[in-house]
Amino acid sequence: MQRKEFNPKLGDIIICNNGQQYICATKQVIENVLGHSISPMRDSVIYAYHSNKKSWSEWKEGGACITDSTEYTIKEVISMQENQTPAQKAGFVIGRHYECIESGTYFTKSAIYEFVRDDGTYCPMFKYIRGPVAQETTHNGCMYIELHKLKAIKQPHKHAELIKAWADGAVIQCFSTAYNQWLDIDTPSWDNDTQYRIKPEEPKYIDVNGVKVPEPYRVKPGHGITYYVPITAARATKPAETWRWTDHDLDLINFQNGQCFKTAEDAALARDAMLKPFKV
Repeated sequence: MQRKEFNPKLGDIIICNNGQQYICATKQVIENVLGHSISPMRDSVIYAYHSNKKSWSEWKEGGACITDSTEYTIKEVISMQENQTPAQKAGFVIGRHYECIESGTYFTKSAIYEFVRDDGTYCPMFKYIRGPVAQETTHNGCMYIELHKLKAIKQPHKHAELIKAWADGAVIQCFSTAYNQWLDIDTPSWDNDTQYRIKPEEPKYIDVNGVKVPEPYRVKPGHGITYYVPITAARATKPAETWRWTDHDLDLINFQNGQCFKTAEDAALARDAMLKPFKV
């Protein structure tokens, strides 16, 4: 008898001959679930993870087991498409922005709206973001719009700013749930479910009268940036003074004298170090 073929879609439930259940997913999603990378076989086309056991499996096209064992061959696929709302089937995602292509009483063509609530109908709730204002408005900026009157707009990547920084040479780290720490990564996958950041710079210090003091600004702060200057006057009531960089002559003097510190605490530490030789 010819074996029935299964080609599940992302999110579908996969049931094997031995009763084990998996969730169809991409390789990247599985790695995020498990917290480590996986190495599937080259002819694998179906990937899925076991939500309870935190394990994964793979199948060839049609649902045949990748190994000789038939107990993991796909027996049944439960489609999650049947349980989706009209908005989900149309590809609408909560939080994303959409452009209106037809005007109505509370919405207008070319305006941008955010999808805020899926009530399971063909006319869910959206919120006005920007663009032409409708004839009438609501007190909270929300209104119901038919799905066919909206179209998706290009969404900026979640990690767009970090991607640009990486392209410019910044060192990127990702947070590993397996090791519970930030790790350097040479080629980020930029997955939406993974946390990324620019690797923090190691703090630099200078020696002031034998005291380890955080290094002051070595590059002029940008316009409007707050910086702190140590106060060494005997009658001073506080150890540091707050300044805002405006390219004034006094700013330049503070900078040239190495007196521009990033925090009040750093400036206070520098002040104490400078006064150390004079203390009784």
